Amino acid sequence: MSITRTPAAIVWIASIVVALFIGVGIGAAIKSTPASSVSHAGAQSPAAAAATTTPAGSSSQSQSSQDLSGPVGTTYTVTETNNSGNTVSYQVTLDQFIQNAQPDNSFDTAPSGDHLAAAKFTIQGVTGADSDDSNNDATAIGNDQQTYSPGFEGIAASTNFDHGAFNTSPGSNSVGWVTLEVKNGVTVTGVQWSPSSGMSGGSPATWTIA
Repeated sequence: MSITRTPAAIVWIASIVVALFIGVGIGAAIKSTPASSVSHAGAQSPAAAAATTTPAGSSSQSQSSQDLSGPVGTTYTVTETNNSGNTVSYQVTLDQFIQNAQPDNSFDTAPSGDHLAAAKFTIQGVTGADSDDSNNDATAIGNDQQTYSPGFEGIAASTNFDHGAFNTSPGSNSVGWVTLEVKNGVTVTGVQWSPSSGMSGGSPATWTIA
């Protein structure tokens, strides 16, 4: 799995560059988005949707560490192959993050020595149909450089999709929270999304937590 970032302003520039390429034969730093990938999604025209550009001021390597992360609110497009062998894509956005989340009842408290954190995601279907599990895709990175996995506790903020599961199809929209068990005294500095189909390689999409 590869991850690239395409800010909205850069997509506009890419459209101009493509026009120049067609008109006068100038080469442009645009490459096709690989199947089974995650890319930064800005406001895209249909022609630019299948292209990836290098942000201004960065190196020509479009999959640099700068491309792989963004703040809360950044949207990434996941492209993968479903069980039927068809290419599907969806967009995932981290909308909100809670460092210390309240459980929805007394039975859903964090394990001893941990506290609950929570990440709110919006997932919108783009092409094809598929299903996945947010509890397999999302993780948190602490200021101790350790990775923290989702728990199954309910939180007062809202629900965990359908116990983590979500379905995508063109135009679909799902909103849910992923609960994370974090060691006491640790602050989460990043949230990552790595689709289960892409676990064999590549880097995850990352949101930085201020």
